[in-house]
Amino acid sequence: MKTTEELTAEALNPEPRWRALRFYNGMRLAIAAFVIIAALIAPRATLWVSPLQPALVWLGGGYLLLAISWYITIALKRPGVIWQSHIQLSLDMLMISALIHASGGLGSGLGTLILAPVAVAGLILPTRMAVLYAAVASIILLGEQFWLGFSDTRTPLWTQAAVLGVMAFIAALGAGFLARRVQETEALAERRRQDLQTLARLNEIVIRNMHSGIVVIDRDQHIRLLNAEAARLLLDKPEQDVTGRPLRSVSPALGECAVRWLAGDHSSHTLAAVGQATDITPHFTPLGHDGRVGTLIVLEDLSLIRHRMQEMKLAALGRLTASIAHEIRNPLAAMTQAGQLLAEDGAADTDEEKRRLTDMILRQGQRINGIVESVLQLSRQPAAQPGELDLAQWLPEAVARYREECGSPGPNIDLHFHTEHTRVPVDPAHLTQVLWNLLDNARQHGAHEHGETAIRVEVGHFGHGHQVHLDVLDNGPGITQNPDADIFEPFFTTSHQGTGLGLFISRELCEFNGATLSVVSHDGPGACFRISFAAHSSEH
Repeated sequence: MKTTEELTAEALNPEPRWRALRFYNGMRLAIAAFVIIAALIAPRATLWVSPLQPALVWLGGGYLLLAISWYITIALKRPGVIWQSHIQLSLDMLMISALIHASGGLGSGLGTLILAPVAVAGLILPTRMAVLYAAVASIILLGEQFWLGFSDTRTPLWTQAAVLGVMAFIAALGAGFLARRVQETEALAERRRQDLQTLARLNEIVIRNMHSGIVVIDRDQHIRLLNAEAARLLLDKPEQDVTGRPLRSVSPALGECAVRWLAGDHSSHTLAAVGQATDITPHFTPLGHDGRVGTLIVLEDLSLIRHRMQEMKLAALGRLTASIAHEIRNPLAAMTQAGQLLAEDGAADTDEEKRRLTDMILRQGQRINGIVESVLQLSRQPAAQPGELDLAQWLPEAVARYREECGSPGPNIDLHFHTEHTRVPVDPAHLTQVLWNLLDNARQHGAHEHGETAIRVEVGHFGHGHQVHLDVLDNGPGITQNPDADIFEPFFTTSHQGTGLGLFISRELCEFNGATLSVVSHDGPGACFRISFAAHSSEH
């Protein structure tokens, strides 16, 4: 049965103990070879003077065979390190005591060999077992002197035996202390290693699940780390491994921004995401002193910022809607009713100025009511329920319904499909509202003065994933204002009759469905409003 201390010692990392045994076994080979060679070639007068000197060759040979066989058991690690240590060290004590006796006692100088197995016991075994081996070594040394005193005329070397005995205890305790310190250091290093592994794993999980893209490049601008979000924004195939490749070969635009940033140009840049209707802004941070380790690049998806801004706007709009509903609609109804009464009362009145003012009250009341209705419609908009919609089937029916709503003669609307990929993830009700708003906008602003409005609706694709876009084009004068800064803002309008909320509501509805609404340049007259749909899951 193993003691608790032995079990605890064996449960610790055994590899240092195996290394100690292998090293000590090399010492056995050296000692055995030295004894054999010295006994064979050294003159009898100058070496160990003892009647048993011829037995040294056989003892050295036996010790050599034991060392060779122990190499095999150590390599197989059978039995365990504790059992092997006890077996080997016990036989070492017997062989070394036999060598000391055959060489003529402590005067031969071989007595110091007894310290080697004691020291190894202190390194490998528990302290009390190492002290036991030191006690056995002391008994062997003293016993040898007793034997010489009774059976030989030579004087026993009691002082040398006592010194070696004390040194055996010192070696056992010192080696044990050193072994414990080494074990504590190894245990601390193992805990630190596990902590570092845990921290590295935690960092990996955090970086992988970040909503921002993370790219780490070295001094030569080779990619060392690329998380999933960065792969989605930069790569045609996000699953491919680009670690070790130059940044410019993966994303030429981002590589150019990195070169400019390293050259001292720290101005902000905006890049187009690969195969997606969104833009990204890179932020650079040097790693190490002056970026000697590399550079950290954080890719910020502007669509997420727009989404957060949208949520803030909708929250503010909700509060504004409640105020509008209570503060505007009641006095508006009273004002409109008063205007109607004035109009009825003055129906027979021939005063043209009064009639004009009464009509102005009614028209402006209807305009204010339209603004209120538009705001309330946006705030009451249900959550998007995107489904798979085939534009090739849906779009002709939607345009036909729009013509019917406009009455006869309906507007001239041409449909063109430039791609076979016409399935998009969108809520049909939301897309209907957006399309009708764009068609209304084209009818109101899309024709030259005294000209006939011509509207084109085109479906195409962009990017490597065949993402679909829908364009609404007119033949008007186009847009002279900054489209991103003005026309999509609420209450912006160039018409005296408009509310300025149609395009704003249309863009909000697109963002509900993961799409974007923008104004794009094109060859030809008029404006082009483009709905860029999100990539469908089946396309990846």
